[in-house]
Amino acid sequence: MKAALLGTLLLLLCIFGCSSGTIYDAFPELEESGLHAVVFVTDINEEANHAYLDALLAIQHSSPIETHVATASEHAVEAGQFEITTYPCLILMEDQEVRLKIEGSYPLEIIEEKLLTEVNRFSKESWMRSIQKVDKA
Repeated sequence: MKAALLGTLLLLLCIFGCSSGTIYDAFPELEESGLHAVVFVTDINEEANHAYLDALLAIQHSSPIETHVATASEHAVEAGQFEITTYPCLILMEDQEVRLKIEGSYPLEIIEEKLLTEVNRFSKESWMRSIQKVDKA
């Protein structure tokens, strides 16, 4: 009986704890350079998500940002990799590094401000890198 219980526990641990999936398996385009935003939600139709999705739509028109939406139920492993504790959650990444993480319910204006600040910082840094490349040539 103990052996069967131990075997079952080990199997469950391996199934839920030994997953080799990564955010890059779910969204391979995140490995590309540039800015990527991933919004993790529990239910796509939930009211709290609207501010996050609206902020991304507003910023996407004027900025080079790739957007992705992931449901917590389908991407639990990936959400765990970012240590997400509250939904909705926005992760802004550049070159596989997290630049911004916003968790929980916020008004649209707050999300837009935080996102725009980081996107502008990215744009300025990209511009500076391009100038440095020209200077070296």
